[in-house]
Amino acid sequence: MHTTDSILLIGNSVRYLAQSGQRHGYAVHAADAFGDVDMRQASMCQRRAQRATPDALLDATKGLKHIGDMPWIYGAGFEAAPDTLLAFSRQRPGLLGNDPKVLQLLSDPARFFVLLDTLDIAYPRTLLRQPPDRSDGWLFKASGRFGGLNVQLAKHGGHDVDNGYYQTFVNGRLCSLCFAADGREARPIGFSRLLARYPSAGDFRFAGAISGLQVSLVQQTRMRQVAQRLTRALSLRGVNGLDFVIDDGEPLLLELNARPPATLELYEGCLPRGGLACHLDAAGGRLPEIASTSRVSGMRMLYARRRLQVGAVDWPDWVSDRPSEGTRVECDEPLCTVHAVGTDAGAVEACLRQRADRLMDGINNLARDVA
Repeated sequence: MHTTDSILLIGNSVRYLAQSGQRHGYAVHAADAFGDVDMRQASMCQRRAQRATPDALLDATKGLKHIGDMPWIYGAGFEAAPDTLLAFSRQRPGLLGNDPKVLQLLSDPARFFVLLDTLDIAYPRTLLRQPPDRSDGWLFKASGRFGGLNVQLAKHGGHDVDNGYYQTFVNGRLCSLCFAADGREARPIGFSRLLARYPSAGDFRFAGAISGLQVSLVQQTRMRQVAQRLTRALSLRGVNGLDFVIDDGEPLLLELNARPPATLELYEGCLPRGGLACHLDAAGGRLPEIASTSRVSGMRMLYARRRLQVGAVDWPDWVSDRPSEGTRVECDEPLCTVHAVGTDAGAVEACLRQRADRLMDGINNLARDVA
């Protein structure tokens, strides 16, 4: 592709994809729910949605000038409204990635788990439309959400079984496989360790990831097989992500993210033209070459500890998703993302913790409480 190529990005947060595109010569037009400073800097034209909803995200594209019939991709945020995305795709050709019909299947637990059974893909014990006899040791997962927002500890009689399912809580290592797919073949990009916010307290929201996860050859093979089987069954295209939990050495599938996952950013340097181009190439039938590296990359999301208004923060260069001065952030909402690199996963994780604590102290000192 040439430096004149343009791309429209739509999603809950498209900052990384915008930066990857800008870095490799794309003219990025973007609509997301945060409108962070670094997303705006990476985009020729951008709009912030009024709310973090699928309808609002798509409405925000109406304020983008000169997008014409340029190709577009979607990120996270449409899992609960695949019908809305499908209607948009029929009105606007040029989608590069998975057909929204894939999201329709993923949002329907009955269809999804039947598919997994048909493909002989292992997953934690699951109950549809009926609660377990006892809630202890079970999770309830609402359909059609992402980033762990749909997961909570099960409560007896406290869930809408028509819009979710029960699944046993496996207290194992969380990991992911980021892979590129061309509709028939899946090519692994990298295995990562996933970090949830406070699992012991029932908060399973995505809190970060660390690349270069060392898994056994058997585990690696089984996760690659899952990617391959789902790619052929669903004609997956572009970059996708699979989340697993390791139970007694066995990878059990938790989720398929049928769009570029957050972990793609960890492998930006392993892809000759970056993550956005990798997605576009794979969606067009060209699987990427992936460079090997000994570098470990990590990211950690910071959540606001109280309701606040962001002050004039002097953001370090290892921080992304930077809210502009004056932005109001609700308690427990995402605030920004911290990054670290190194040659050892343990050292990278420790650095992430230290940087997160230091940055949060600085933000709290400059922030103003909001009533």
